[in-house]
Amino acid sequence: MMFRIVFYALVSLNCAGPLCLAQTGEGRLKITLSCGDFSDQCILVFKKVGGEVVRDRDALKIGEGYISVAILGVKQQHFSILEQPALKGDTDYGLFVKGFPSEHYQLRIEGMDVILQDKLEKPLLFVPSSGAAYHFSMDIHVDSNPEECRFTLHFEPSEKRKMSFINQDKVLTVYPNPWKEKLTIRFKESPQRDFDVLIRDLAGSLVWNRHFNYAPDLNEFILDCGKQSQGIYFLQVLDALQQPVSETIKLIHE
Repeated sequence: MMFRIVFYALVSLNCAGPLCLAQTGEGRLKITLSCGDFSDQCILVFKKVGGEVVRDRDALKIGEGYISVAILGVKQQHFSILEQPALKGDTDYGLFVKGFPSEHYQLRIEGMDVILQDKLEKPLLFVPSSGAAYHFSMDIHVDSNPEECRFTLHFEPSEKRKMSFINQDKVLTVYPNPWKEKLTIRFKESPQRDFDVLIRDLAGSLVWNRHFNYAPDLNEFILDCGKQSQGIYFLQVLDALQQPVSETIKLIHE
């Protein structure tokens, strides 16, 4: 029996400030979904053309195979090609994805500088305009909650991507140290993006980690690290691009 799985991704094109597409707001984003011998593709195009003229070139998706990927229109139509006016501000697009249970899916994105986030697995992947591939799995559990957006694609100006997570002068403190139960991380300034906290033991094994969503005006976070053995540990904070925010912090658990 062949199961079909459907879920939606939210494509968030974050365009405040100067745009990365030659600073014109124009570009062509190609998304290819593949698994084994099966593949499907959709394209999102931004042009400096009047809205109605652009939309005349849209291509509604005709039929669907074993796997399918499509851009969602305003009325939830499935588009294999969707042409829109040049980007001028924040814009959201839904991404319809369908397939059968497998651990061997690949989502290849190319044509525009974007950041891909998989909310289920937590990693973030910077995708240059030259393209990159993300490997993931789909299972029957996805079908039970098709409205939840698993993927998010962020389009940002190059200047914003180069900005520091927060100012790098003594960015954070962790206390108490030594610790017994819970730890507190206090940032000098409120983080401006999501971030991850990782704790490893002396052997380098990951013993605890947690993803924190962006929370405006919040600069203190409590870590309930569970039961750990006495000894030395190392704490690391990674920003939304999985880059270290500060030097690794040595901790002692009593």
